[in-house]
Amino acid sequence: GSAGVGKTTAMCKLLARDVFIAGKCPQVLRMEVDRPHMDEGLSMYCEVLGVPYYRSEAEVDFMSDELIYLDFPGYSFRDLREQERLLSVLDRLAVTTRVIVVNAAYEESVLDRSLESAQRLGVTHQVLTHVDELTQSAKLWSFLLDPERSLLFISNGQNVAGDRIDDVMGHLLERTFPQ
Repeated sequence: GSAGVGKTTAMCKLLARDVFIAGKCPQVLRMEVDRPHMDEGLSMYCEVLGVPYYRSEAEVDFMSDELIYLDFPGYSFRDLREQERLLSVLDRLAVTTRVIVVNAAYEESVLDRSLESAQRLGVTHQVLTHVDELTQSAKLWSFLLDPERSLLFISNGQNVAGDRIDDVMGHLLERTFPQ
């Protein structure tokens, strides 16, 4: 996703689920394609969880059965060349599961551009963040009903170990048709 959408918080929520609930020990690889990756929060969180955090592909055990999360810096929805370079890296690493993180509070035109970008990048899953900031949730149905990219969860706050809603359908039904 683009800068500021909540990618790091979303990844922390996934890591918390994997480590605490599923008992897994994934690896995290910090990626830099076109620009430096300045965020250090994820590396500290991984250290607290005991999850390996790498800054070089050479350090990663790609033969492991454990998940490998790739932490990319934000990219531009408008810069197609940047997206092509990102796609090239994903293809070179044979990444088949690709997740886009989208700020649900953005205008619908920006959300539409994120879906176009997801299509170009071969995204297979989505995470919606900032859902707690919405006053009207109807615009999120297109994400839920997207046949090519399932929603992993929606983020309803900043708590890196919680505030994650896995029952997206139930949540959207409740928000769209309150009793």
